[in-house]
Amino acid sequence: MSDEKKVEQKGSQARDFFLTGLNRFKQEVVEINQDGKALKVLIKEPNARQRGEIFKAATKIKKSGDAEIDHAELQVWAVIFCAYDAQTGEALFEPAHHDVLLSLPTSVFDLLAKPAMAMLGENPEEVAGN
Repeated sequence: MSDEKKVEQKGSQARDFFLTGLNRFKQEVVEINQDGKALKVLIKEPNARQRGEIFKAATKIKKSGDAEIDHAELQVWAVIFCAYDAQTGEALFEPAHHDVLLSLPTSVFDLLAKPAMAMLGENPEEVAGN
């Protein structure tokens, strides 16, 4: 096989890997004990578009014109986009739940926020640069 064909074949395999990746989303089931009863929440990795929407919703423009990521907003939007009912597969929250989620005690909110943030695929602290 010529070197040119080898390069073409490898390039095709790499492209195929990415274009057929729709079934490779990471997910994690989080178990929360509530009064002796286990609640299960599925935390799913967002797709690239959803991740962009999460960061866009969390980005605020300062008076200087610089963009800054609001960490509370980043966490809330990560939970809204990544948390699903483990039994039904339906989204657990909607954008309308935003203010209620922001009002939760951190000990409760962090049960979902920490694994949801891990699913963003980046270190949000580094991305934020704050």
